[in-house]
Order: sequence, then C-alpha cells, then structure tokens
Amino acid sequence: MTPRERVWAALNHKEPDRVPLDINGTCCTSLTKVAYENLRDYIGFPPDSRPHISSRVMCTVRALEDLLLHYRTDTRPVFLKPPRVSKVREMPDDSFYDAFNIRIRRSSILLRLLAPEDPAGGSSPACRTRRQSAAAARPRTGTRGGSSHQSHARS
Repeated sequence: MTPRERVWAALNHKEPDRVPLDINGTCCTSLTKVAYENLRDYIGFPPDSRPHISSRVMCTVRALEDLLLHYRTDTRPVFLKPPRVSKVREMPDDSFYDAFNIRIRRSSILLRLLAPEDPAGGSSPACRTRRQSAAAARPRTGTRGGSSHQSHARS
C-alpha cells in the first residue's frame, strides 16, 4: 500500500497493511526541539542547523524529510502562511509575546503566562495562579501573629 492508501483505509475503518505512522503531521504530533535534536543524534543523522519552530508555545519543530523517510511516516504536514499581524515578538529574557499579545516565558519544561504590568503592583485576575486566586478570595481578618477573631462590643 502507498502511504495515501494506508491512511485512507484506516480512516474508512478498513484494515491497512500496517498502522499508519504520523510524525510531524500536526503540531500535536510534532517533536519537541530537544527530542528532535536528541533523536537525530541517536540515529546518527547530522544536526539540523536551522530547525523550523512549528509552535513556539509547545516548542515543537518541523522535522526534516530525511527523518520522516527513515521512520517511513505516512503523513506530511500542510502549512498555511500565518496572518501578517500575528508576529511573535521575542524578548531578551527568553520570553515572548504570542499572536494574541500574551507574554509567555519558559520555566524549565513548562511555559507560564506572565502577568501584565499592574500599576498597583499585583497581577491581573486573568493571570493569577489558582493559589493566588484562592489567597485573594480569602477574607483577611485579624492581624499577623494576633487573634483572627475580633470581638465587637454591642451598644
């Protein structure tokens, strides 16, 4: 079977000669940059001198054709040109602004949203973590080190 016939058979609930393999067909099935570099090194392929980032948020790259041929993948990605207004802005601290103008910074493997600048010194409610939101919602009674219960005299 050709790759096209194999994928078509699987989509039509027919049994192909083998399970279709998809690497890099979508952003979700792409390799992360680190995994891609390590895989190329492991199988003895030369490093990709300019890996094309397919998703900055997920840190995935578009694999070169030699890797796709090596693993006999059955799919190939189709990419549309991005809109002109959705340029990602890289910042010096390795953070970036995405297409929606949200600032994101890598912290170890995960990405986290950075709170927009707030003149009051806090973060906006949309950017708070669950712990910060819970702490902000708790009523603040009493003082630190003292009793949280305040007695009120009735008159």
